Amino acid sequence: MRTCVEKSLGRLIYHTAQDMNKMAERILYPYNITLEQMHILKNISLDAGVTQKTLGGMVGKTPANLTRILDRLETKALILRRPDLGDRRAYLVFLTDKGMALVKDVEEMFQSISDRIVRGISIEMQRQLRACLEIIGENVEKMAVEFKKDSL
Repeated sequence: MRTCVEKSLGRLIYHTAQDMNKMAERILYPYNITLEQMHILKNISLDAGVTQKTLGGMVGKTPANLTRILDRLETKALILRRPDLGDRRAYLVFLTDKGMALVKDVEEMFQSISDRIVRGISIEMQRQLRACLEIIGENVEKMAVEFKKDSL
């Protein structure tokens, strides 16, 4: 059986992302929230009063999955949901003061960790890496669309 002497780029990206997710979960553990919940809180902080439907599109969650997560965040007093006066079927989502404070604290901690992660990598190399990862992401999206068409 052959072994991989050099990791493929895809494998390296996967393992790096996995390690970064584990680190983020460790950071969030004392706050009693998950990375998925933090991602939603961060998006709400950028667009206060967002509808659940719009928020679901922003974070890539189905309505049922988003509702489940929002229920948990509401139980933790991190968000509030209010009826949308312009659309009786819709709800607007807001951060509570506690939620805003949590997002601020975690953002500062994540920024510090991010600075440490890229230590020793020049700004130019970071720019190039960002550009490469964006192209890879676009290629993967195109392939997913093609794969979906082929499987119909």
